[in-house]
Amino acid sequence: MTLRYQVLDVFTQTRLQGNPLAVVLDADSLSNESMQAIAAEFNLSETVFLCASTDPAADVRARIFTPTSELPFAGHPTIGAAVCLAQLKMIADWQILIQEGVGNIPVSIKNGEFAELSVKVAPQMKPAISVELAAELLAIDKSRIVTSSPSLHAASCGLEFLLIEVNSRETLSQLSPHALTFSSGQPYRQIYAYWRDQESGNICARMFAPELGVAEDPATGSAAAALTGALALTAAGEGTDSQMRFSIFQGEDMGRPSEILCTADVTVGKVSSLKIGGYACVVMHGEITV
Repeated sequence: MTLRYQVLDVFTQTRLQGNPLAVVLDADSLSNESMQAIAAEFNLSETVFLCASTDPAADVRARIFTPTSELPFAGHPTIGAAVCLAQLKMIADWQILIQEGVGNIPVSIKNGEFAELSVKVAPQMKPAISVELAAELLAIDKSRIVTSSPSLHAASCGLEFLLIEVNSRETLSQLSPHALTFSSGQPYRQIYAYWRDQESGNICARMFAPELGVAEDPATGSAAAALTGALALTAAGEGTDSQMRFSIFQGEDMGRPSEILCTADVTVGKVSSLKIGGYACVVMHGEITV
């Protein structure tokens, strides 16, 4: 059996930057085991398999795999899959529904190169681990962690991340996936460390998930959604209506700079809308024989 695939660089307009994604087309005949094996063969942070939707309302179904496991939702596979379908002219509209484990994700596409997803799952945030344990996890002094409470938070919009804000861009650059330690009962498999530029309002971030086979990810849409959701929930708790717009820059410390565009609307003390967008470009295509 032979299947077509494309590889796109996501959250960038420049080839060989951003987050590479393999998109396997017409993958309905593949078993779960075959999908996992192919994802391990590509050895990218994620591989997406496009199948016929099992929900009549959706246009296509996306199965998303890391090298070691399947995910219910992820941002860069959703953005990349939408741009891939547009580039191949396999969709008639510039607004599609992609069926994923968390439900149907609305995605709008512009000029066949930019896609923006509307987050399906309402943001959630909860206290997670102590500052001391977070510092031990990142192998840094706890004075470099920014927080006003004794514990840090985890947040999710379908996929949960431990959020750790650090005090400077220099601290963020010094973090190493090889220095991470999961030996102290730390329950979170995905770590999103970030620094906020108070002058521009933008954010620089790094994502580590070694237990999922991803030492570091160049751009993580689901983590960007979780962080944007957490910031929006904080704004909602203050009781003021607002619209948040900012970019998250990720991958620079890996030599693969990426930009994730984030938008959240807070209305009447609730997060009424949350969107994640970015560019993607095709870098290669071919066939898989299985």
